[in-house]
Amino acid sequence: PEFHHRSSLKQQNKGFKGASLSSKRSVKRINSGKVETEKSLGSSSTNEHLGKTQRLNAARQARDSKRAELLKTRRGLGGVAPAPRLVVILSVTKHAISANLKTKIINWQASAEENESMRDAETGSVTMELGRGNQRITVIESPRELLPFLDLIMVADVLALTFQVDEKVDAMGDLLLSAARNFSMPAAVIAYSQGIETVASTKRTATLKAWQEQLQTLTGRDIKMIGDKKEDAPQLIRFLEGSKLGPRSTTVHRPLLLADDVTLISNDAPDYGADTVTVAVTGYLRGAALSPNQLIHVPAQGTFQMA
Repeated sequence: PEFHHRSSLKQQNKGFKGASLSSKRSVKRINSGKVETEKSLGSSSTNEHLGKTQRLNAARQARDSKRAELLKTRRGLGGVAPAPRLVVILSVTKHAISANLKTKIINWQASAEENESMRDAETGSVTMELGRGNQRITVIESPRELLPFLDLIMVADVLALTFQVDEKVDAMGDLLLSAARNFSMPAAVIAYSQGIETVASTKRTATLKAWQEQLQTLTGRDIKMIGDKKEDAPQLIRFLEGSKLGPRSTTVHRPLLLADDVTLISNDAPDYGADTVTVAVTGYLRGAALSPNQLIHVPAQGTFQMA
């Protein structure tokens, strides 16, 4: 008699999971053609079984995250203790008072009378926090001299120009702006007008517009105009806190340090000579990394070795 061995490779069709329903057609009819697919646990791709809307949301979140990281880099945020944004104040007219703008930044929530009384309270560079503490700035006034101004403009992130509206840019102001434009002009430039109340109300807009066009020609940058009224202070702080920082050719190839504090250390070693002293310089390093084997150049003093 003939008999057949049952094959171990016999095809087995996949069973129908909708046991409570009569057929797949009824499932389609109930779900209007939408059938939920099973997710594969062994798949390495997280977006493989996502729907179109979920994939678009995931791509949008990744794009926004990259954009936020880029903005943090441009605005000097992130890190354990990043260098504060350096704001250099320069008077481009003869009688403009740069200390007024510095006091307005430091005490931007105070009234005009309080700022006037506190104008001489802070000397030198001042470091402070803005907004919710996510951004720190250092404010310093620049003398109207070429070499000190060029030293500051090398590390400046924001250039703040002050001017009297009833004056013109004098020869020294024109020289400093021309040198900064040819040397290393910061990407963020702001202009602070003083004495606008002395101009007739019908001519104030035209006067500020003329100043803006003149300063944009001298600096080669878009100028943000700020007034000296109390209601202009939040706009000033927002610009200092959120303006984008462009690449600087002066900070790419070499380390730069603006001294916040210089301490004289007595040195008894005879190898250095009687006229040589050791000083400790404190400040934030900007640009490239600094090696202890490098020589340090101090403007108007010479080149020295780190101890």
